[in-house]
Amino acid sequence: MQINDLNIAMNSIIKLIYSNGLIYRVIGLDNSKPSLECLNGENDYEEILYSDLAGIPLTNEWLNALGFEPCSNQYYQSLKVHDELFIIISGKGAVYFSTHGDHEWGLLEIMTAKHVHQVQNLYSAISGNNLPVALPSE
Repeated sequence: MQINDLNIAMNSIIKLIYSNGLIYRVIGLDNSKPSLECLNGENDYEEILYSDLAGIPLTNEWLNALGFEPCSNQYYQSLKVHDELFIIISGKGAVYFSTHGDHEWGLLEIMTAKHVHQVQNLYSAISGNNLPVALPSE
């Protein structure tokens, strides 16, 4: 896997394929290898290549950890980016922009997200800020 295949960015939350559940934040990128910070344990690697990385599947627990809140229909979750822009995600990972914080109307589908870092990258691209993350409770 190459850096563009995973599409990670600085501050993305990712995991190592062989890491026994440890979660890492990307703190540096170059063409040959990433620099990582372990968020829930001790760094257990010496040298990591991009082929060692995997995205974290997007689940309701991770959406909550990213700050998303359930819409009136629990199948959708919403995150306010600024006063008139929300990111809304369906239970199947469809990602929408909306000017309202609910799924009822005014949705513009923009992508399908399967991994946490994809939502982080989208938020960063449209807001100019990193999405604060609290690791989900076990």
